[in-house]
Amino acid sequence: MRKHSLLLFVAALALVCATAEPAAAQGRGCKILYRVAKASYVFGAANDTITTTAAIASGQGRELNPTFTPIIEKWGIVPAMSAKSMEHYGIVKMWDKLATQHSCVAGWSMVGMSAVVNWAAANNYKIIKANGRPGF
Repeated sequence: MRKHSLLLFVAALALVCATAEPAAAQGRGCKILYRVAKASYVFGAANDTITTTAAIASGQGRELNPTFTPIIEKWGIVPAMSAKSMEHYGIVKMWDKLATQHSCVAGWSMVGMSAVVNWAAANNYKIIKANGRPGF
């Protein structure tokens, strides 16, 4: 089922990218979509960073991003989560630049990114809850 969902998402994203118009020709709806999706992504990114830290600290979770796993192993959780926060900031700045030219593409792709990062945060929360960690 997941494989089909991913293929459907990629097909929809390709369709949006193929039919993209310049920013001047796009309506206000795309800009509003981008702003809402960006807010959802920023919330999810912060939540993902916090819950990943708590899941790793509980001993039951792990970082799935292969970029940050060696950082955790070598220097610990704080530098890795700092780098993760910088990565999320870079993603938002990159999408801001894309939104100036193609707000519909930026909006719909940010919806997809938001779904992924919020799924990761929810999965981390489930791990933390299963351990009975106080405060969550």
